Amino acid sequence: VLSLAAAPAPLDLLLLDPPYGTSAGAVALDRLLRLGWVGPASWISVESAAADPPVEVAGLVAEAERRVGKAR
Repeated sequence: VLSLAAAPAPLDLLLLDPPYGTSAGAVALDRLLRLGWVGPASWISVESAAADPPVEVAGLVAEAERRVGKAR
C-alpha cells in the first residue's frame, strides 16, 4: 500500500490482512481512500486481532463486525 500510486478507478472489493497488534489497517485504509482506491460502493474487509481496537478511518463506516477465534 505504501508504494501505490493513484487508482485508475475505485475497486469494488478490498481485502486487508495487516499484521496484528499494529495500526497498519487504519494506515492502509486511509491511504487507499486518499488515493482513490476506495469508492462509495466499495466493500472492505479488514482482519485484525480480536484484542486490537477497532479499525476506524474518517469517511468510512463499519457495517458489520465478526469475531472468529483470535480474529475480528
